[in-house]
Amino acid sequence: MSVISKLVTSVALAAAVVAGAGVGQANATTYEFSFSYSGTFGGGSVSGSGDLFGTSLGGGNYLLTGGSGTSTEAGNLTLEPAGTWINTLSPSVDLISDNILSAPGNPPVPANPALDGDGIVFLGSTLPLTSQYINIWGNGTNNYTYFNNYNGPFPAVNGTLASFTVSYIGVTPLPSTWTMLIAGFVGLGFFAYRGSKKNVAAIAAA
Repeated sequence: MSVISKLVTSVALAAAVVAGAGVGQANATTYEFSFSYSGTFGGGSVSGSGDLFGTSLGGGNYLLTGGSGTSTEAGNLTLEPAGTWINTLSPSVDLISDNILSAPGNPPVPANPALDGDGIVFLGSTLPLTSQYINIWGNGTNNYTYFNNYNGPFPAVNGTLASFTVSYIGVTPLPSTWTMLIAGFVGLGFFAYRGSKKNVAAIAAA
């Protein structure tokens, strides 16, 4: 088989891998949102911004599955999965998140995305290990609480944010799909190239 034929086969196989990845994830379209927040209370001023990614749960609700950003008070922000995250700085506190974003509008244009009473938890890259988590949750329309006990007496930073906004950006391809596509091209292309070298060596030896 020629190198070109093998590369064509590689492309076809990679496409098949991607198509196979879509099976079982038919409703796993990823939606992208931007976020920003700011506030001054307790231990000082806080502000940050970044992107959030989630899948639709139906009924105008989205489960946030990933996200990142930057902040003035905690360095780089990484969205943690829904669950309970513990800041062990005495007295220790459990930060609970469900990562649910509610947006009344239906895809592809969710309207006025908002967090519920459990909200989201971020990991801050510059925070001490004993208080590395930040919790932001909603209390109602345009009313959000920010909590972290990393600075001084407990609770050090706990209050209502001056602003917290989430905006819909659009639909983005599943990261796993792109990863598999690239891996398919690189891996299968490598084997095709390797096979062609063997053929050339065999012909030379003859």
